[in-house]
Amino acid sequence: MLLKAIFKKIAENKLAPILILGAGLRLYKWNNYGFWYDEVSWLAWPTDNLFGLLIDTLRIAKPPLFRLLVYLWSSLGKGESFLRLLPFAFGVAAIIIIYKTGSLLFDRKSGLLAALLLAVSPFHIHYSQELTNYALATLLSLLSVYYLYLSLRDNSLSRW
Repeated sequence: MLLKAIFKKIAENKLAPILILGAGLRLYKWNNYGFWYDEVSWLAWPTDNLFGLLIDTLRIAKPPLFRLLVYLWSSLGKGESFLRLLPFAFGVAAIIIIYKTGSLLFDRKSGLLAALLLAVSPFHIHYSQELTNYALATLLSLLSVYYLYLSLRDNSLSRW
């Protein structure tokens, strides 16, 4: 239901220019530098199975969901550019969700302004270009606010 509404808004070209801008800024010089220490630490404990991944996650002070997603994503490809597509996707998705949240809480113009501000945010651009959990944390925070508001408004079991 959320995806259907998102694609409808994108098709109306209200959000499309902001998404193109946000994606373009996140792709600009995104592979201009190699992995640095924090990015490599997500890949530092190679494992052969999911159980080993869970044990390794206990050893490092990193969020386990992103570690699991990196593990699954890295099974598809090992290149730096490919691995950085994961936080890129979370960053672009966050632009969509902040638009939906702003539109839900206030109005469509507020949602578009919030999406534009996030699309050009230097911090969000930077963290959408790195193999770190910050873009995912932003996306999950926005989804939490969105669904909390819907749950409180509708008070239906399916929303909760």
